This record gives sequence, structure tokens and C-alpha cells, in this order.
Amino acid sequence: MWKSILLFFILPQSLQTPWIPLRVSGGAFEIKAPGAMTLTEQEIETDIGIIDYHTYHLNYQDEEEGFFTFIVSFYRLQDVPAEDEDPDFYHEFLDATVQESTMAVGGEIIFEDQVNIDGHPGRFWRMHYNGGDNVIKSKAYIANGYFYSLQVASGKENSLSSLIDQFFDSFRLMDDEKIGDE
Repeated sequence: MWKSILLFFILPQSLQTPWIPLRVSGGAFEIKAPGAMTLTEQEIETDIGIIDYHTYHLNYQDEEEGFFTFIVSFYRLQDVPAEDEDPDFYHEFLDATVQESTMAVGGEIIFEDQVNIDGHPGRFWRMHYNGGDNVIKSKAYIANGYFYSLQVASGKENSLSSLIDQFFDSFRLMDDEKIGDE
């Protein structure tokens, strides 16, 4: 019994508190966060037409690791070629995503790499903004007719937190039939 009590006090809050799964049938994905995420929806006019942009976010304070903002956004892509028909389109789209997101906050790209999920193309990047005091780590994917963006913002001092990796690693693509209703 003493070991259980001792472990409770030693383990960080993130390991003590179970993460909450978010299953989104309208986006065919699942992700876990350290609290309930809030949905914001908006129609955005873009060069590729009007998109229904869905964003789930959570502002989270961890006693040991600091303050974080967890974000997952998605929208259905319209009139895009199949991945095997035009892979350059996907690479250019993801490259533009990295550049646009960095410019939007006046940031500087510190690291960028190609990633994938279930064989679908993606990007991972780290940017510093606000004079280098803040960090946003991001992953973006194009898969199954959707664009997905995962982001975690934090202070630079918290940017290596395992909470960030836990959030990113929990993202899963799902079949609509497996998810059920939101």
C-alpha cells in the first residue's frame, strides 16, 4: 500500500490523470488530450474554395510542466488528385502549410522534417515566435481526403515536455464505421 501512495506523489500529474480520447467521425480520426477539447467551426474562403474548418483546442496547465495549448484542426479537401497520381501536389501543399503557419505568427522555423501516418505524407516542424520565448510544434498530414493539423504551443522552457509527444503519438486515422458519433 505504501508503494502505491508513494507512486501517486512521485508520478507527474500527466501520468496520474487519464487522457481523454476525442473521436471525430466527421474527420475520421482519434486523438487523446489531458482534458476535454473545445470545438470551433468556421467557413474559410481560400484559393481552393470554401472550406469548413474544424478546430479542437485545449488550454492546459500542468503543475510540473507548465502551460500548453493543444490543437487539432481538420477539413475535407476538395478536388485534389490521388496521392499516387500527383505526389508533388501533396509535398507542395505541405511545404506551403509550414511556411504559412510560420508567417501567421511571425515565427522562425527551427526544425522541419517529412513524416507520414499510415503511409500518407506529412510534415513535422518546430517554430519559435514571440522573440524566441514561445514554441509551436506542429504535425500536418494529408490522408483519406482530409487535411489534419496537430499543434502544441508552449513556453520555450516547456518545449521538450513528454506531454507534447504523448499528444502527437495518440493521433490515429480511423474508418468512419469504427468511430461512431462524435
